[in-house]
Parts: sequence; C-alpha cells; structure tokens
Amino acid sequence: MTDNDLLIYAIGDVIMNRPDWEHRWDAVLPVLSQADIRYCNTEQTLSDRGRAHDPSCLPWRMPPEYASAYKY
Repeated sequence: MTDNDLLIYAIGDVIMNRPDWEHRWDAVLPVLSQADIRYCNTEQTLSDRGRAHDPSCLPWRMPPEYASAYKY
C-alpha cells in the first residue's frame, strides 16, 4: 500500500445475541485494526422498546448497551 491508499474493511450480518457480546471482536480485532475505516451491517435494532411478535424467533432487538460492542 502507498501513503495515498485507503484500506476499508466491511463486515456483514453481525448479530450480538450472545452472552459474550462485549468480546465478540477479540479474535479478529488485530486484523480489523489494520483498516483505516471499518463498518458492519447489524442485523438487529438496538432498542429497549417494543416486544417480539413471535417468541420462537431469533431476537432481532437487542439492548441499547450492546452498541458499545460496535465501537472499535
């Protein structure tokens, strides 16, 4: 890469529905940190409002405090 290059990493379909959500990126952070810009597509809404229509479905709404897991 030259000084004028810009390295962008895009990550898709991220779901933070695990108990270890705060450490979700630990395994890949050394690689992701090499990029000038990183972004991801989240698959759920971060909200403490509303409720699931179908309780047997994957929870697509996560608590707002999960937002901190995306700040890297």
